[in-house]
Amino acid sequence: MRIRKSDSSDSKLKKNKTAAVKAYSSRDTDGFRHEVELKAYYNFLDRQQYNKPGNEITDWLEAEKAISKSASSGSH
Repeated sequence: MRIRKSDSSDSKLKKNKTAAVKAYSSRDTDGFRHEVELKAYYNFLDRQQYNKPGNEITDWLEAEKAISKSASSGSH
């Protein structure tokens, strides 16, 4: 049986998806969300205190980015 090129790429996609699901499910999502909420709150306080531009969305996105970066670098 010949394997078509699309069959081969489908197999790779399934493997990548499976790996992503395992990595995501092994993460403590409740703890991650709590950390992001706390960091976003501190971003809000900092923004208010120093009259920085932004809003709750930028506070949240910056918090997610910072927490994700610290978790991936192992300094979490």
